[in-house]
Amino acid sequence: MSILKTYCASVDLEKLLNAIDEDGAVILSDIIQADQLAEELQPYLHVSEPSEGPFYGYQTHRISGLINKSKLCREIATDKKLNKIVSHVLSPYCDKYQLNLTQGISIQPGEKAQFLHRDDAMFPTSQNMESMINIIFAVTDFSKENGATRVIPGSHTWVTDRSPVDGEAVYAEMKAGSCMIYRGSVLHAGSANNSSECRTGVVISYSLGWLKQAENFFVSIPWSEVETYSNELQRLLGYQIHRPNLGWVEGIDPVDWIKSGKPAVTAAKDALPKELIELAQAATISPTQYSPYLT
Repeated sequence: MSILKTYCASVDLEKLLNAIDEDGAVILSDIIQADQLAEELQPYLHVSEPSEGPFYGYQTHRISGLINKSKLCREIATDKKLNKIVSHVLSPYCDKYQLNLTQGISIQPGEKAQFLHRDDAMFPTSQNMESMINIIFAVTDFSKENGATRVIPGSHTWVTDRSPVDGEAVYAEMKAGSCMIYRGSVLHAGSANNSSECRTGVVISYSLGWLKQAENFFVSIPWSEVETYSNELQRLLGYQIHRPNLGWVEGIDPVDWIKSGKPAVTAAKDALPKELIELAQAATISPTQYSPYLT
């Protein structure tokens, strides 16, 4: 049985990227202040209701909208090292990536095991591309007994009809403050909680910028809050154009439109991929040569 590679937060980035490429998942220790995250989320988890469904579970509490609930989650979402890993996985398939989901998950004692699944199944995209990458942060210790995530290293490379067999899944056991970074194409699942303690974690997920986000940030976070965030975080939430011309308002970047006073009309601006810009420029310079494109 293989195990997930585990590194300290200061590890060389290249080692992390290699682990993500080879195994599809990797653990980083001592990456966040778990006590701070627990303190920020406890008021919401305390009043949350158990989930309802065979996938979400019946003894698991979930809360979302964490960007609006936790200062530390806002910092985590834009962490430079973590975003370099996200970019490594997603940038080959998009102009820009975005936040897909933020969720606090507290598996209560007595919860049953979740079935193994791939998170990217929510998107009907080709298996030849990666559509999302997730990071789960341990707010409490993760152990085999209390519901640590089960993962099958290397399952992101499997052919479509390859099914798991007994013994392939490993437990992502880690101390509070650690995180597991895993591709959306990796088979994983929450485990049964056979202990007397809650297993609490926070998932921050990123996806290709041209996909619909799992969490509707435009509804869950009012603009009065969003406008206080950094430009980087605003764009990760979805306030950005993805080439070619996806997500614009009045033909321009949504953040630019809002900050310019939300004009009723404005001059539309091209937001095309590099190859289309080059083609348009070449056709303008030499219309005869590109006449098939112009007639």
